Amino acid sequence: MNKTWIVAKETYLRAVKNWSFLLMVLSPIIFILFSAGIGYISGKNTASAFESSTSDKIGLISSQKQVTASLGKQYKSYDNIAQAKKAYHKEKIKGYLEIKQENGQLHATYYSDKSLSAEEKQALQIPLNTIQQNKNVIEAKLSQKQIQSLSKQVIFNEKISSNKAKDQKEGQKFAKKAVFYVLLFGLYFIVLTYSQIISSDIAKEKGTKIMEIIFSSMPGENYFDGKIIGIIGEVITHILIYVISGLAGYYILLKTDFFTSFINQAKPFLNEIMANFWSWSLVFVILDIFLFIVYSAICGALVNKAEDANKAAQPLTILVVIGFILGITFANSPDNPLIVISSYIPFISSFTMPLRIISGDVASWKIFISAAILVIFTIVSFIAIRRFYPRLVLQTDETSFFKRIKRALQSNK
Repeated sequence: MNKTWIVAKETYLRAVKNWSFLLMVLSPIIFILFSAGIGYISGKNTASAFESSTSDKIGLISSQKQVTASLGKQYKSYDNIAQAKKAYHKEKIKGYLEIKQENGQLHATYYSDKSLSAEEKQALQIPLNTIQQNKNVIEAKLSQKQIQSLSKQVIFNEKISSNKAKDQKEGQKFAKKAVFYVLLFGLYFIVLTYSQIISSDIAKEKGTKIMEIIFSSMPGENYFDGKIIGIIGEVITHILIYVISGLAGYYILLKTDFFTSFINQAKPFLNEIMANFWSWSLVFVILDIFLFIVYSAICGALVNKAEDANKAAQPLTILVVIGFILGITFANSPDNPLIVISSYIPFISSFTMPLRIISGDVASWKIFISAAILVIFTIVSFIAIRRFYPRLVLQTDETSFFKRIKRALQSNK
């Protein structure tokens, strides 16, 4: 057993100390940080350019105190047109507005090289119309009762019938689907990456004569156990680096006001995601990763040259792509017969059974049967591959895959 752990340790350290592993793990993080840095610098430059551009304020010339008080801080008051025109030419304001009263009626004239937007015109006309209406009432010399009659407005009420149970159920379903997509892309990326790496690593070892020496000092089955443990440790390290980096980035962003307010608004949704993360979907993903690791090892043992390892791993690649396409294509059709059938097939079930779980229409016993099939298939595969792995590794003659498998089955070791 000690030799098994020695093999696991050497396999793990050799992998994580390799520059290719560090580059594979760190390149997405570097890309994200680089993109965020470019976005931050670009945002600052844009903000600086905006701050240095012409002011958004509008000059205001009016002798009516009621007008200057009502229009607010977005307008800058000037005593006369000459002052406003001078400020406009110096780009301190984007235009100036002259408001004067003639025969009890307000006249507003705007001067600029660009017209006001519809929103700006509306924001200007509403207070001016209110002021004009007040002047009309005063000049009409209406009684208090008449004024009250004119001030009546429409009473508007809203009666919204909300179904909290339904909204909560929809929120949970959306959170489950978000978790599914995270696990789906994670499974696709990990399996597609490590199936090639594992098969190539095993093929390289087979190409050397050192395996005969190793198997003479320890059982080949125990060596296989150590290889699998070391590879699993490599995968776990890869995932942990991303998890720790994500948490560190989360707490750094949490210090910013914008992100804090965003998190407070999205907290119920995030809680739903965390609650649904530890679910059957995660169980299927973990089992499938282990299953693909085991079969990737046997693919590497079937070839004599490291350059042929990718060809040997192609069947696994095809299975991953099929499962991924099914999961994406039928994401909104979990009751499709193809999804139902494939949810019980090992290798594919981890991509499709979570879809049925999200819908909430699949019975618990069906989920258990699918998981049981995957577990039994994984255990049987591990035991069988563990048994025949040493025999395949020691075969270095140039024969076909099928002849090597046949010889391994017939061999008594």
